[in-house]
Amino acid sequence: MILQDLQLLLNAKRFDMDVNDLMVKTYNSEASIANVELGEVFVFNDKLCIKTDSGTGWETLNISKEKYCELFPPVERYASSQGYSGDCYLVAALNTMMADPKGKLQLLSCLTENSDGSITVKLPDSVSEITIENGKDITSLGVDPQKCVSGALGMQLLEYAYKVERYVKDGPEASRICGEIYKINKYLELSMLGDWEDECKELGIDSVEELKAKSREIGEEFKSKYNLSDNNVAESLLIWIANANMYDPAMVEENIINILGTSDPNVIKEVKEYVAKNQFLLYDVFCSNVIEIDEYQEKLLQMADEYNYQDVEEVGGNGGKSSDVFDAFGFKNSQRYDDQTSISNFIDKIIANPELQDKYVITAGTNFGSVDDNIASNHAYSFEIIFENGVPMVKVTNPWGADASKPQMVTMTIEEFMQNFDTLYIAEIP
Repeated sequence: MILQDLQLLLNAKRFDMDVNDLMVKTYNSEASIANVELGEVFVFNDKLCIKTDSGTGWETLNISKEKYCELFPPVERYASSQGYSGDCYLVAALNTMMADPKGKLQLLSCLTENSDGSITVKLPDSVSEITIENGKDITSLGVDPQKCVSGALGMQLLEYAYKVERYVKDGPEASRICGEIYKINKYLELSMLGDWEDECKELGIDSVEELKAKSREIGEEFKSKYNLSDNNVAESLLIWIANANMYDPAMVEENIINILGTSDPNVIKEVKEYVAKNQFLLYDVFCSNVIEIDEYQEKLLQMADEYNYQDVEEVGGNGGKSSDVFDAFGFKNSQRYDDQTSISNFIDKIIANPELQDKYVITAGTNFGSVDDNIASNHAYSFEIIFENGVPMVKVTNPWGADASKPQMVTMTIEEFMQNFDTLYIAEIP
């Protein structure tokens, strides 16, 4: 699509023509519409229309040709890239819908041109709407241009309209949830703080943060020094040594030998001395779960950030679900597949019946441990099954765009996709 738009620009310059006339053609008979490509926007009977089926079916839009070209200029309409906001799920969904003929209709149908040239954007069944004055850009709505999608103004308005809708619908409840999360986090922080401060005094350590750092350091050293495979094994060894007086001595020695994998008395003596010297710090890591508590608090604060809608631009700032976006724009039966079996079954269904792909809009989400360096972790992509020499492959498109640190488009085998991605969001096209 981008290449086609680049050709449009080239032809306009080569033949000294108005690029808008090349992008939006005018047809004078219904018969001529039969050859128009699906998803193409055109003029018929002085109305802007979009082709919606393989026959002569089309839908009339509520904006003029001039306004459409202003909102969705060549290349930019298909080259939107995510701004400095954590809404990859939203941008990937918008790009996916824009690339589909009926998805494009769903997006364009949200736009209405008013008599004064302003544009009102209202999602299907929404409780909110936004209006931008004629000739103004997205900043006129108070939007930070760095936080919104780059490219076509029309895509910026659709992105912002979704955020406004979610803010209006979810804002009060989100703020309440945010407050509850902060309360839980504060309680957790205070409940542990006394113990940590007492331990700092006991060990002569200046701060709680220094204590945590020292505990982690000793914990890693303990596992490395005695070849302990994970935290559970380290905890078991610590418990048997530190609480030896609570058990039968022979049983204690047997368990220590089994964990260490050696009966060398020098090694056993050394590990006992190490535990005695560092017992408090080792308990912090393997028994008091300092690390787990910190990770839990971090997750709580991330949740609070996601729900903390101080202004519209923060909506979805730490992620969201493309299925919610599909729902908001009027798609049907949106689903989230987040297990390997469901994802594999859906892909197999598309491979067996490729035409079914035209009935869905699809995005994919990566996990935290993507193995391909070309794929961003914890990120949303547009998704498409393609066939190369008869072999089914997956093509994913990164909403970061072409100038990012990762490639914009990556083609991979089904197996590679399953290794890097753990979620599919799908919805049926109306």
